[in-house]
Amino acid sequence: MLFYSLCFLIVPAVSKDHRYTKSSSTQITSDGVIRQYYPELVDSLINGIYSLPEEKDPVRKAGMSDFEYSAVRGRVAIKLTNTFRVKNKLSPVHWSDAFHTECYGHAENMSKGVYPFSHTGFSERCARYPNPRGSCGENVAMQTGSRDQRAWMCVDQWLHSDLHRANILTAAFNAGSVAIYDYDSAGYECQMFIDDKTITEEAPIDPSAAKGAFDPYVLTWLLGSIGLVVIFGVLIFIAVFCTCRKLNTKK
Repeated sequence: MLFYSLCFLIVPAVSKDHRYTKSSSTQITSDGVIRQYYPELVDSLINGIYSLPEEKDPVRKAGMSDFEYSAVRGRVAIKLTNTFRVKNKLSPVHWSDAFHTECYGHAENMSKGVYPFSHTGFSERCARYPNPRGSCGENVAMQTGSRDQRAWMCVDQWLHSDLHRANILTAAFNAGSVAIYDYDSAGYECQMFIDDKTITEEAPIDPSAAKGAFDPYVLTWLLGSIGLVVIFGVLIFIAVFCTCRKLNTKK
């Protein structure tokens, strides 16, 4: 399925156990954008109902800014990322609007040559995250080819790279974002992860666990059935006992 004409990856950046104190500026949330322009995608992109990887980006709607459309495609990329994490028994990461702004700025700067295609400024982007607890990671990608499949293409690239895939499968990460910036015929993507101290820890999701689990409702039904059998058995025993006593009394 690797049908795009040209793609580039660089070694991902990972920062371990840094404690950041700077706060990010007020960000525009993406939930409202998705609810306004793509109500049919609310369950998939916001409510965390995971489906098979999508090969097409949502069609851009009239009136959307580049930043807003990046957020929508970024949510698709995070959904695909989470699908892969869940399949590997990890908890999904929560979407971060703060990191989307950081990712968007870096993707735009790389596309326009302000920064080289690299992780330049990685530490500063991590430092601006408002609620860090520990490690931080970053993946970047660039490709030419189909413009309407960029979300799927960048995640697919990262999953086919051992180092980038390792970032995606870091269990400590619980928040992240992806920004996609189109420039001429190329697409530039930046993905960031972090351990956010305000997010409640979740147990890893094991999709296969439910298959072997015993349904509590079945257990309740079985116990109820056994109880009824015992009750009927006692009643029958009492009836037989009383009948026998009456027969003995007549004799």
